[in-house]
Parts: sequence; structure tokens; C-alpha cells
Amino acid sequence: MLVRPWREFHSLRQVRPPYVLEYQGCGKLLLYVGAVHGSDPHSRTFQVVRAVFAKHPIDFVIVEGFPEAFGISPARMIGYSQRVLPGRPLRGRERSTALR
Repeated sequence: MLVRPWREFHSLRQVRPPYVLEYQGCGKLLLYVGAVHGSDPHSRTFQVVRAVFAKHPIDFVIVEGFPEAFGISPARMIGYSQRVLPGRPLRGRERSTALR
């Protein structure tokens, strides 16, 4: 069960990020990456994100970290992530890695 009531929170197994949880159903696979937010491309979080992208064909990504007012698939975020050269520091942190 992906969504649990708050009263069960204390009984859930706590896992330190970064981690990947897999949920399967209806012939689909949902990967949830729990992350430590940061901007170090050598961090364990970035390693986990890159490994997920390398191992699985991704149909879509839900990215947090930009204002809702930007809308769905905001061109300014996608354009920024495409302009940033690989290997350069990302001002947008892990969201730019996911968008890239």
C-alpha cells in the first residue's frame, strides 16, 4: 500500500535516503526515489538517481522543487536543464538531473 493513514506512521519501517522503492501493478513499474536534497553530483543521491535512469526505461518523471505556477512540464525548466553542459555544477540541483 503506497498511501497509509497518519495513525500508522509510527509502525512503518524507516529507511535512510537515498533509497529506491518499487511498486508494480497493471503491467507497470513505479520507482520512487527517496533523496537527500543537495547539489553535489558525486553524492550518493546522485549516484542512485543515475543508476535508476541507466537501469530502467523511464516514461515520465515527477520532479519537485519548482513553483506550481510554472505549470506542467515547464519549458523554462526543461530549456535550462538542456542548456547546462554535462559535468558542470547544476544550480537547479537534482531536479535538473532528472529533467536532463
